[in-house]
Amino acid sequence: MSWSDRFQTPTSHDLTSALEPESAEIVSGLLGKLDEAGLAQPRIEWMGLPWRWTLVCQPADEATAPVYVVCDPENPRVATRVETPVLESLPAKKFQRPVREALAVGRQVGSSLWVEWSLESAACADDMVNLVEIRSSAKSDG
Repeated sequence: MSWSDRFQTPTSHDLTSALEPESAEIVSGLLGKLDEAGLAQPRIEWMGLPWRWTLVCQPADEATAPVYVVCDPENPRVATRVETPVLESLPAKKFQRPVREALAVGRQVGSSLWVEWSLESAACADDMVNLVEIRSSAKSDG
């Protein structure tokens, strides 16, 4: 399995083709929308357990946290870091329930919250794009 073989670097296609067709479509849509939102084309990095080979989409502003797309065939998910001031300004009701739950239980590291959620639907993927746009807007306002 290309996702978990530490010694064989997969391609983006290898990672997405190992997903269920619906999940692959959600991931492809997410990557396209992240590209439209100004994030770089994903690079593939070994992130260790539990993420293994992961698609990393870096914003143009290198100081802003990347978006990690974890192509786990059993549970594709997405993750990023959100600064506390941005987190406090988020309109929580705007997000899907799995995303609101992820925001509630994220891991606090310094002044940031690490959030991760399953890509259960296109709406959950769209929520990551919304979060990226809110985060970007907050940086340009501040």
